[in-house]
Amino acid sequence: MNARVEIDGKTASPVTVARLLAKRLENLGINPYQSENDRYLVLLEDAPGEVIEMGRPLKGTRFFKSEALKRDVQTVRDIEVFAREAGASDWLFWNVGLTGAKASVDGLCEAMTDFNRRINIDFSELRKKHGFELILIAIHPRYDAVSGQFDLHAHFICRIPPEQREAARRRLMSKFSKVDLPDDMVRNPAACSTYMLWGIYDPKELLTWPDRPLMAAWELAQSRARLVRTGGGFALWKRSRHDPAQEASAREERARRRANREATKDPRKGQLSGDRFLAKIVARIRGKMVRAALWQSGKAVLGQRPDNYTSAACGITQDQTAKPSKTPKKSAFTLVWRTVRLQLQDFGCKVSKQCGPHLRAVSGALMRWREEALERLRRSFFRLRDRTRE
Repeated sequence: MNARVEIDGKTASPVTVARLLAKRLENLGINPYQSENDRYLVLLEDAPGEVIEMGRPLKGTRFFKSEALKRDVQTVRDIEVFAREAGASDWLFWNVGLTGAKASVDGLCEAMTDFNRRINIDFSELRKKHGFELILIAIHPRYDAVSGQFDLHAHFICRIPPEQREAARRRLMSKFSKVDLPDDMVRNPAACSTYMLWGIYDPKELLTWPDRPLMAAWELAQSRARLVRTGGGFALWKRSRHDPAQEASAREERARRRANREATKDPRKGQLSGDRFLAKIVARIRGKMVRAALWQSGKAVLGQRPDNYTSAACGITQDQTAKPSKTPKKSAFTLVWRTVRLQLQDFGCKVSKQCGPHLRAVSGALMRWREEALERLRRSFFRLRDRTRE
């Protein structure tokens, strides 16, 4: 399978392909975005002040490779480590197809549910009678342009005792209409798992699908259908690597943050405008890992306020308790200083966002000038305050 997608003779990144798919879905009346506000990065090193536009954040689904890439990479790494520790000399790479005819476009979700049910039944029987052990399974929905229907098939890595393989093979051949059950052992577990995970939604094929199959595939991606599962010793090994006490503590922390966010949310009906800082991250920019600040652009929407929102910085920007605290009185000098400082910061952010990579030097000079001006103003205000007190 060729996973590379070429646009105008150049290999497109997963992010570019995801944006093209999102545009097609948007034209079909589907909203593939988490938020209506754009996000952008402001580099903190390598080229400080450079702004990289990211567009609106996409929904976290396997339909977009850019969103599923992190999970898939971690699964491949886990497979590699587990293969080294437990041994992979007796692993098999088999394939079974949807029982009977292909799945219609309108009945894709129902066909996927039935296919998963059939797999569960037969794999359970194989486990009881033939020592079958599932390692990893991934289901691929493929659209057949000739028949106008979907071909559902499952790739899986498994382990079966040598004396039981022929009996297991005969059972699968009698239960599924299409099978591929070779005797060859898995030579490269990482390559097999990469093929299985990447091929769930092939981006090269998705871009060429007609509208109705594309909408059906999106509905399947948004459903509760499980396209990837682990089993046997691999699933137990993955669970053993997690600390139950740490997970319980993390759940309590998430619950506390949700309660704190609900207790301290803005009661006003209008959504405040202005860009919002989300988090400091490490991103790969032009093949190099650099630190950057993730921002979300703000849009004023009068009379509306989102009930739910995400904030990567809520842990450090909100108070640790929901108890109201008394606000100390601020002097006139402090209020004036705060107003001037916020105006200068907003000016610097707007300048750095508009400059872009071509005016990097100008942006850096303006940022330095802003810091120097802030320092001079701070000293002037405090000197004036001291004179007034005297």
